[in-house]
Amino acid sequence: MKKVYSIFYFFLILAAIILIAIYFRTRAVDRNIQTVSIMGKEFKIELAKSSSEHEKGLMDRTHLDGDAGMLFVFKKTEIQTFWMKNTLIPLDIIWIDDGKIVDIKTLQPAGQSPLGGAPSDNIPQYKSKAKANFVLEINAGLAEKYGFKVGDEVKFNY
Repeated sequence: MKKVYSIFYFFLILAAIILIAIYFRTRAVDRNIQTVSIMGKEFKIELAKSSSEHEKGLMDRTHLDGDAGMLFVFKKTEIQTFWMKNTLIPLDIIWIDDGKIVDIKTLQPAGQSPLGGAPSDNIPQYKSKAKANFVLEINAGLAEKYGFKVGDEVKFNY
């Protein structure tokens, strides 16, 4: 009987060790990227990984710090489409694949021209010129200010 208890406790402890190892490994793999660097310029980012986070993006925000952004993480590398629905601040959209910039666009809030005006019901959609698995949104004009261009390396810092 003592042998049965010993075997039971051995497997119980082994199972606990395995579960703890899986827990910490999962946390390490799934931890959020905290910064993105392009040409030495670092941005503190929020992650958007789920489809609901992708859809929400930076909607309804009135401010984005100059060193901040949102990184959209996609499961598939493909042409990514963005819009500016309910987005109140102008943004640079930087499409990234394989750690390199593949496209950059500066977008104004939906339905507004650079001269202002009322929002329209027809919200344009913007597609990347190449396939991407990440998209970084930062304040409009920063990509030009820092000289970001297609082909620049992007570093994801954990």
